[in-house]
Amino acid sequence: LAAIRGEAAADVMRPFLSKGDPTLAIVAAAALTSSTRPDDVRIAEQTLREYATDTREQAAEWRLQVARALGDVRHPDFRPLLVPLMYDTNIDVARAAIASAGSLGAGDFLFVAPLVSLLRNRRLKSAARAVLASYGEPVIEPLTYFMRDPEEDRWIRRHVPSTLAELPSAASMAALTAALDDSDGFLRFKATMALDRLRRSHPELPIDRAAIEKRITTEAARAFNGLTLYYNLFVAGGMSPGSLLARALNEKHGRAVNRLFTLLGLMQSPADIAAVRHTLSDADARVRSRAIEYLDNLLTGDVRKRVLLLVEDMPADERIRKGNVLYRTRTRDVDDTVAQLLHDEDQSIASAAILLVEERGMWALADDLEHVLAHRDVRDQHVFEAASWALAASRMQADRRKALWQEPLPSVELANRLRRVPLFDFTHVDELFRLARLGRQVRYEKGHTLFEQGSAVRSVQFLLDGRVSMGGHEIEAPAALGFEPLLEGSPMPAAVTAADRAIALSLTSEEFLALLSENVALAEGIFRMLISMNELGTTHTVIAGDLPADMKADAQLRRVDRVMVLQSNPLFANATAAQLWKLSAIARELTLAEGAELAATSGEAAILVVLSGTLRVASPAGTESADAGDVIGLYATLAGTPFPAKVTATTASHLLRLDRGSVFALLAEHTDLLQAVFSILLRSGRDTSKTVSTP
Repeated sequence: LAAIRGEAAADVMRPFLSKGDPTLAIVAAAALTSSTRPDDVRIAEQTLREYATDTREQAAEWRLQVARALGDVRHPDFRPLLVPLMYDTNIDVARAAIASAGSLGAGDFLFVAPLVSLLRNRRLKSAARAVLASYGEPVIEPLTYFMRDPEEDRWIRRHVPSTLAELPSAASMAALTAALDDSDGFLRFKATMALDRLRRSHPELPIDRAAIEKRITTEAARAFNGLTLYYNLFVAGGMSPGSLLARALNEKHGRAVNRLFTLLGLMQSPADIAAVRHTLSDADARVRSRAIEYLDNLLTGDVRKRVLLLVEDMPADERIRKGNVLYRTRTRDVDDTVAQLLHDEDQSIASAAILLVEERGMWALADDLEHVLAHRDVRDQHVFEAASWALAASRMQADRRKALWQEPLPSVELANRLRRVPLFDFTHVDELFRLARLGRQVRYEKGHTLFEQGSAVRSVQFLLDGRVSMGGHEIEAPAALGFEPLLEGSPMPAAVTAADRAIALSLTSEEFLALLSENVALAEGIFRMLISMNELGTTHTVIAGDLPADMKADAQLRRVDRVMVLQSNPLFANATAAQLWKLSAIARELTLAEGAELAATSGEAAILVVLSGTLRVASPAGTESADAGDVIGLYATLAGTPFPAKVTATTASHLLRLDRGSVFALLAEHTDLLQAVFSILLRSGRDTSKTVSTP
């Protein structure tokens, strides 16, 4: 009406502002924002503000309408009304406000700061990232500012690289390259992966080779440092390699090596470097030697020396000796090495070293612990807790400390116990610390009921100390209680009661699923545990779909048919239409001529969905055939393991490729789909007569 009648429409709109119908009042106010009369604009602003600031639950529908209406209001004075709506407790209101911010465009960049802050919100980060990316290159500078600001929330900083990866430009490449020197290891990892993504999708973008080479040498030094620290303690020092610190150092070395190869892929062919990385883990020494020879011929100078030190086949003693010469260092004794690790910049490493001091009674390092308490960054809460806990152990017996300690157990103690839960066999130590921080420690007295039989499971309890009784048998810590029923949405099969005093780490179902959705590494670790324990990855390379015969015979499937192909797979059987459509949208089509081989082992694992044709899939478990509707590589993709098979087209074939990163991004946005995938994996395990050992 406003568009048709122009200014005359204002006369029609004004009466609706006071007729008591919120819907009509909001529509009328939105129309009046374009009036040339100041009084109309003023009353429109008052009306929209009144409904936008009504925070009652029953007023959510009105706030939603305001959020949507503001997307069509071009008057700049109304833009600030959208900002608080982006943080609305009602998720639909917040999403509508974010969408309206996208419709209005970057403008004066009023929306950039709130959108960046929403990158930390698991349910809104995808929408916020999409809007920021829609603003184009002008938003790169403010995004870079937030990423570089050391005072900014660390998780917001860590989400910025993924947003910059949506903005293919030289400015994004420069910002991400600069971030490779940041002190935050996780931010460096995210920046590296964002650069890798831009390099693969836009190889024409310039890359600062000198900066990348510098970063490669730095990562090589980090990798060797992790290796030599482990050697000092657990090889030359003879300490038990089963400690939390040993696991953390191994993971630190592995992360640095992974970053190193990703960086090499920025300067060389990513597919070639990925193939070399895969080949270096081959059991055949001759195959490994060819990969090493390739790197020897490809690399030059300092980069060549430092990379080959890490990958060449040689005894551990020789590698350490050569590395000590190259880096001008030496093998240190146990006390010197532990003293160094107490001050490591990585909280999980420093905390694990403190735990080792306590476990081994290395009280000659007590002054170092006091120094940690006095001088460590106040934000390193894990380290402060660990040092206080260890110093208490130096002054009293363990039983007395346990009785007197009224605070929750420190995160390092929780991480140390959680790692023994089979559920976390493949979970990184960093993720265990995060889980420990987010959960609530609960003490249960003997006889207390944790779960009633037949009740809905609304939390998962990680038993850390004590025993519980379940279904007539006792379960000792550590164990995960309620995990399977929570993921399957099924009632508790038996009551769980504390057999004596017990301590558990509790997370609600929403918190646990949110943690998994925000944390690819944690979700991947649990996927890998379930797949490994049930031997799904080695025996189920091809998963049969349930596609109707007429669609199997159709070589030219429409996009809607692609959705049906995805739904025919058991893993996505419970996905909604919208989720299936998104899966279809992120998939890339591949075509293989008869006899052609898919080079699946040269890159990151991906889910391959056969649209038409027939393929031969050869894996260590045997040779299988796949045709329309079947899925290849699903379990390897979920577990983050190398693709286990060689795929050859028996006839001309068309496939959909779902890259691992895109799949996990979708699962992170839809926790119900994530829960369904876990549930199906659990049922698949029972179908193969193997069950998860934790109740």
